[in-house]
Amino acid sequence: MATLGIAGSVVTTLLFVTMGAIFGTAFLRNLPENVGNMFGYVPVAIYASLLAGLVIKKPGLAVWGILGALLLIHFGVLVIPEYLLLISNVMLCAAAGIYLYRKDKYKNRNN
Repeated sequence: MATLGIAGSVVTTLLFVTMGAIFGTAFLRNLPENVGNMFGYVPVAIYASLLAGLVIKKPGLAVWGILGALLLIHFGVLVIPEYLLLISNVMLCAAAGIYLYRKDKYKNRNN
């Protein structure tokens, strides 16, 4: 029964994602250009909301995120293609989070 449930879930997901892609593309083509351009800000908004949720637990991540973003905007464009800037900042924040976690873990182990 579990296998049938998983198979049904996969088929349903595939069907609805395919329909959403087909009809979503047609829908987006009919939107005014300025509204369609706003969808370019969606990845940045998702990243910012995730960062805001994590900042409550670890405020140091905000410093790393903002500093990393500023460095990438000013200097990263010289060596990194523009389409990789967001993912580069995500990787920098993840590395900072891992560093802060290990630092706290090491500090707590020695106390």
